[in-house]
Amino acid sequence: MNLQQELTKKDWRPEELADLVTQDKKYIQEIIDGIFSSVATTKFRSAKIAILLSEKYPKKVYAYFDKLAELLENKNKILKWNGIMIIGNLAVVDSKEKVERVIGKLYNQLNTGTMITANNTIMALAKIAQAKPELRDEITKELIFVETYKYETAECSKIAAGFVLEAVDPLIDILKSKRSVIKFIKSQLHSTRRSTKQKAQELINKYSK
Repeated sequence: MNLQQELTKKDWRPEELADLVTQDKKYIQEIIDGIFSSVATTKFRSAKIAILLSEKYPKKVYAYFDKLAELLENKNKILKWNGIMIIGNLAVVDSKEKVERVIGKLYNQLNTGTMITANNTIMALAKIAQAKPELRDEITKELIFVETYKYETAECSKIAAGFVLEAVDPLIDILKSKRSVIKFIKSQLHSTRRSTKQKAQELINKYSK
């Protein structure tokens, strides 16, 4: 298979290509290298494949964790978002506690003033919390700080708060301390964003008993 040729096809099928890539380690290496290519098509399509691989075959890309973690500091926002998602996906196979080494960088992404960056980070941290019980309380504490951060608009802040509500839902029952997260949920009962307010009410009904 000529991977570069496959990546540049107009009718490329990322899901199928991701499956094919797993057949040989050299293809996975090409994908990782491709993310850092100067050619836009190669760069972004390789990143797309890397996301799919981290979702479906995390063990096959875990060896490249350190290189993929470099994306957290990439100047290109799309590649940064991709890196955030990939790290979240790899938490489930993180036997060497590599996530712990970069989690501070993830926390920093919550407070960049960019809602999309924050939302991708919230989702990634939610996956990490599910995979790593020892980090659940720490992650939840960082997530509810989102309420104090400024994003592009007031509406963006409400959307980010909604993402946090979704993230903490499966964690509440297994947290050592629920007080601060319940307080956060109650604060969102007054949100003027309907979906955020509804989610907050759902969680209050579910957990405040």
